[in-house]
Amino acid sequence: MAPPRPTGSVTITTFDAYPTAPEFYGPLKILQAPNDPSRWFVLEQQGYVNVFPVNDPAANTTYLNISDRVNDSSAEAGLLSMAFHPDFPNTPEVFISYTGIPGGPFVSKLSRFILDDPIAPVNVIEEVLLTINKPSGFHHGGDIAFGNDGFLYMGVGDGGDANDPLNSGQDTTTLLGAMLRINVLGVPYPSPAYTIPSTNPFAGNPVCGPDNNALPCPEIYAWGFRNPWRWNFDRPTGQLWLGDVGQNTREEVNLVVRGGNYGWRCREGT
Repeated sequence: MAPPRPTGSVTITTFDAYPTAPEFYGPLKILQAPNDPSRWFVLEQQGYVNVFPVNDPAANTTYLNISDRVNDSSAEAGLLSMAFHPDFPNTPEVFISYTGIPGGPFVSKLSRFILDDPIAPVNVIEEVLLTINKPSGFHHGGDIAFGNDGFLYMGVGDGGDANDPLNSGQDTTTLLGAMLRINVLGVPYPSPAYTIPSTNPFAGNPVCGPDNNALPCPEIYAWGFRNPWRWNFDRPTGQLWLGDVGQNTREEVNLVVRGGNYGWRCREGT
């Protein structure tokens, strides 16, 4: 439960944690590799993954450049998130969520990138795992992370139009407006791209994407979201805490559980 709302004036002060680091363009996320606190990875919206040593931020370099396949022409589109393989660097793979296609329609993509070198990759193989056609350039969600269960989670927005006219949040035959959960560990390249956890609400149905299915999508873990932009797991408990972007009056913080319906577009906040 949230504590009582503060009364009186509140002052917030920010400071530059790494003043010698370069100025980044549209930095959307910062993260570290498993069991490696020596480096920070910074994602730039236009398609760059940067890396700098904690003890020498000025020594920033480009770790990955996928700007040639990223469509960042909308304020909410671009390179959105990245997750390291839990056994990184022994398994030199990262998973990246971004929007394509440059100069074309907006498409949400989730890809596995197989690296030739986990320190400074040069030759990289991309395997697109999921493709989701989007009706507009907004509400992509796009955050990804591995849960304590070893599965890869991905938040997907409703598609962007006001009031969700397609009612994607309540339509489980589409991947839009949902939290997805898939298994990518131990799944060989190049196929199959992923498998479905047997405990997903609609496990057993044919996989979805890029458009609607006839049956509910087996990738769905929970649904009823508007734009699940950022979320995280509580490390000790594994609980999934999610910030969902509201439309007019209220934002949401949701404690997400398997099979949960979080209300959009029927409800906003209340």
